[in-house]
Amino acid sequence: MQIYKAKFKSKKTCVCIIDDLSFYDSWTKELVKNRADYTITNLTGINYDVVVGKDENTLLRYAAGKYQYAIVISAATEFINGSQFFDNHPDQFNGIIGHILDGGDAYYGLHYQCYSINLKTYKQLGMPDVGADQPFATHMQTIPFRSNNSVHDEYLPFWINNGIDKQKYKHRIHGWNLISKFLEIDADISCYSDNCREHKNYLYREGNTNTYAYQKYNYCLTTHVHTKATGNAEKYPRTYNTPVQILVTIANKDAAAKRLYGYPAEIIYYDYNKKALEEVGGGHCIDPIHNPQSLINIIPTHNPKGTVIDLSNIFAYEGSAALLPLKYRIQQENTLVLLLQETMPLATVIFDKRAAEGFTTWKSETGLVADLKITQWNDLNLPSWHL
Repeated sequence: MQIYKAKFKSKKTCVCIIDDLSFYDSWTKELVKNRADYTITNLTGINYDVVVGKDENTLLRYAAGKYQYAIVISAATEFINGSQFFDNHPDQFNGIIGHILDGGDAYYGLHYQCYSINLKTYKQLGMPDVGADQPFATHMQTIPFRSNNSVHDEYLPFWINNGIDKQKYKHRIHGWNLISKFLEIDADISCYSDNCREHKNYLYREGNTNTYAYQKYNYCLTTHVHTKATGNAEKYPRTYNTPVQILVTIANKDAAAKRLYGYPAEIIYYDYNKKALEEVGGGHCIDPIHNPQSLINIIPTHNPKGTVIDLSNIFAYEGSAALLPLKYRIQQENTLVLLLQETMPLATVIFDKRAAEGFTTWKSETGLVADLKITQWNDLNLPSWHL
């Protein structure tokens, strides 16, 4: 089990990531691994502690000793659109929220992509096993009452309640035991709202490789996605208070204005997205992730102390992370840092997010290029899919 602490103050909810990569073919497994790495960085950045492991019951029992709620996801589940899933998630609930599966001749269960659980209720029940898939496990079970309508299709009810009559079921599916125990005490079991569901994406185990990662990369490459500042742009420069005279920044006018912090400055835009550059009135179409030298080539060298280089979150970017392994992103970030230290050691660099955030203890940096640290792969707290 690996534990990843929130960047700043931890919330009362943790996220448990189940390492289920063994269920995927070799190429899909690489996409899942990359997305899961990004998810750890993303979640710790918005102040959720993350626990990773192969055994779901072990993770839940650990979480029950430290948190009020847990959100349990497959490694193949990614939260998209920033913190929107969590912004739309209930702050309080007494039971389970998830994708409830009416299995027909299989007793009810929870889809393993994502469910949320009240850990106080879970502890009151004695921390029961989740309940793994058990095909051809004939048994008698109380038939839950369920909503007449479904989220979609007939096997995804909006809610279920404890029933009265019993019937013989032929199979058990994932989550059957949690469902049964929570229903016995009349705890609420319901599905996620539309606003939650639309802010996550899951690579299904069944079928061909999901094309979502490629579609997302192409969308972010060709669409001006971020027209407003993300992160804490208005807080830069940090305490070192660099007198910004030259700002080299991604194609986002709102972010650039906030980075300047009131200083009049020359702005040099760069981006890999031609559409974004058009929206800001032009700039350098380069891709520093794959070609770090291309960024070095556009930075003026005559005024290093007045130069601020905004690297935003380009080495931990939602749009490209699924197709770029963590090790590669770290390698390319290190390459760029070394090039900057050779050419502009007295300049200032802004990072919204570095490639390895979440996998090492976060420390505030001065921003001075000369002070930037190189990330060592062997020093990282790597999740089980890398071990």
